[in-house]
Amino acid sequence: MCLFVICASAAGAAPTTDPVAEARAALDRAVSVRRDAETRSDQVHQQLAEHEANLARQVGADTDAAHRMEQARAQMQRSATAALIGDDDVATAMDWLSPGPAMERSARAVYPAHRAEQFADATAVYRAARARLAPELRKLADEIAQLRSADAQADAAAIQAAALERDAERHLDEAAQAARAQAAADRAKAASDAAQRAAARRVVATPAAGAPSDASLPAAPTGGPSEAQWARLRQCESGGNYRAVNPSGKYRGAYQFDYRTWAAMGGSGDPAAASPAEQDLRAKMLYDLRGWRPWPECGRFLR
Repeated sequence: MCLFVICASAAGAAPTTDPVAEARAALDRAVSVRRDAETRSDQVHQQLAEHEANLARQVGADTDAAHRMEQARAQMQRSATAALIGDDDVATAMDWLSPGPAMERSARAVYPAHRAEQFADATAVYRAARARLAPELRKLADEIAQLRSADAQADAAAIQAAALERDAERHLDEAAQAARAQAAADRAKAASDAAQRAAARRVVATPAAGAPSDASLPAAPTGGPSEAQWARLRQCESGGNYRAVNPSGKYRGAYQFDYRTWAAMGGSGDPAAASPAEQDLRAKMLYDLRGWRPWPECGRFLR
């Protein structure tokens, strides 16, 4: 026992292929590749959108911290200006003579310090945010750059896959058209062959003029194949039909004589129009002269 593939190869049998089936399988593969490429493209698009939104949020947070710091700096400067810049020397001296102005001036000295603390806090928050966000922002920027490159590649792959799918569809259509044309040609050939076979087996009703009667025929050669062997030869050559004519019209009768060979054996007229007895006689005469060789394929039945 052997594997089918090995046996087929040993026998020299070439595997048959169906162009339409192959083209349809190629189209199925192209459709699958195109769908995978589009799915990958959609996934990369989504990842890129998410990273860009995340980057916008992070940058926004960084911007908010910087804005708060600048607000604290500006407020502190305004407070310091209002507290420390006074009137002329006389007014300043007069202010310090009474408890009220003294208290007010003391407050003016403390107020800028409070604003300075707010500014310092805001600055610390900003710097902490920058220290925290800078590596994340760099990482996000790198990832976005990579995703944009992957996005372009995914789009290109999807476009190429769609083009391959179109080619596969065209090949399938061409293969289907060729198959339909071949089927039509096969049907036409089958019809022609059937008509030729019918013509080859038609009966020649009118015997040739001047054909000899069976009584006037010479005696058949003695010996040689048996009648059963001759019957098998006739069946092989003409289906046993003494009136058979091949499609070309060249070979005629039960033994498929051509006119030249028939005349050489002493026959006249149309071999297919001769009586069965005369055809049998002329065939035996031909065998006596040349053996089974005048019937290359069917002569095996006479050996």
